[in-house]
Amino acid sequence: MSELSYCLHNENYTNLEPYQLYCELYKQYYVRSGFDADDIDDEDFEIPPKLSKATFETLTAEYLALDRQVMFGHPDDTAYERYDALRDLLFAETIFG
Repeated sequence: MSELSYCLHNENYTNLEPYQLYCELYKQYYVRSGFDADDIDDEDFEIPPKLSKATFETLTAEYLALDRQVMFGHPDDTAYERYDALRDLLFAETIFG
């Protein structure tokens, strides 16, 4: 079980608001001891800055709109790339399902 999946199964995280859960996931994924960006095989990988609540909420609205477009429409490549980037940045698969 991945660390992110474990987080959802932990009783302490089930009732958190999306931003609070994002903060916990960010901390577990990027701020854990022993983690170094050099451990990632992707040479272009950089640890993203932690989002403020306002930025998280703005990007969440954009992600959810793109999610609907991906599911029910025909997004162009640019929209799909943005959707994919936001999904990773927001831990969207874990937070929004």
